[in-house]
Amino acid sequence: MSVDNHHGIVLPRHRTARFHRAHLHEALQAHVPPSTIELRKAFKSVKLDEASDNLLLSFEDGSTARADLLLGTDGIRSAVRRQFVPDSNPKWTGWVAFRTVYDINRLKGLGDVLDEANHWWGPNRSFFSSPLGKGLFTIVGSHYSDPDAPDTPYKDATWNSEGNVDDLRPLYKDWHPAIRKMIDVAPNVRRYPNTFAPALPSWSFLGGRVTLAGDAAHAHGGAFAAGGSSAIDDAYALSAAIWHVFPPGTSYFPSQSIAQALSLYENVRRPHTTKVVALVQGGNKAVVARLQKEESEEEVLARLKNRSDPYWIHEHDVVKIFTEAVAQLERNNSRL
Repeated sequence: MSVDNHHGIVLPRHRTARFHRAHLHEALQAHVPPSTIELRKAFKSVKLDEASDNLLLSFEDGSTARADLLLGTDGIRSAVRRQFVPDSNPKWTGWVAFRTVYDINRLKGLGDVLDEANHWWGPNRSFFSSPLGKGLFTIVGSHYSDPDAPDTPYKDATWNSEGNVDDLRPLYKDWHPAIRKMIDVAPNVRRYPNTFAPALPSWSFLGGRVTLAGDAAHAHGGAFAAGGSSAIDDAYALSAAIWHVFPPGTSYFPSQSIAQALSLYENVRRPHTTKVVALVQGGNKAVVARLQKEESEEEVLARLKNRSDPYWIHEHDVVKIFTEAVAQLERNNSRL
């Protein structure tokens, strides 16, 4: 019915790929000295120590640390964001995802359904499936409801909580046999209530010494597989901004220059992610509105065929945008 296609010239190694998150963690950890990672350090607060011009970080276990800058990448319920924007708590969209990952060999005989990412649409739910590489496969079922209705199901569901495959089967009992098989062979399923946080007018705090990335900065509410990829783009832009302001070999890190680096990072990333947040939240509101009436098959097909094209999200070239931002910054500086 509908296929996503590239609009520009995209190198094969830059095309969309889906993979198990644990495999990404393994790949990243292979390049990071283990001694630089400390686990179970829940953030409590940060303040500027004016005497040393350092940030003083406090953790829930009573320990402290000093740093030149702080990057809050602590997710949709970011404690770093909450310190500076207390009213930015995430809100439930009314959508609960039922997700699981299992051995792709459980699905022998399904043919080309296993080769690509597929998204099936219905009047009040959808179903997603995709290979993840290394012999793994994922399925994502869904349940949509009005988050403000007093009797709405799954209102009290928590992220990554244990679900039941038997809860998923009735939702898709009339769907394609391939979908029913994907569910039937699933050994388990977990529940993920979908939430979003309002877009922030700025990511810069404490005089430009603190910033945010990933869901802590732009929790859009889940769509287009743009959460993890956006966080990776954030990481590139932030590191590029720091290297631009502090080239290799720099030993002095004045606070004004740190603020310049974080400002450059935000100028590269926030306009794009704000646009994504607005699109996804608009779509979530439309889903809730559709629940008030029974959608016909013709209306579902029309919605599918006229859906927005997400190419501008997946083909967003953060390297190009960063290069253009630096060039504009240098032009502005030359006029001073």
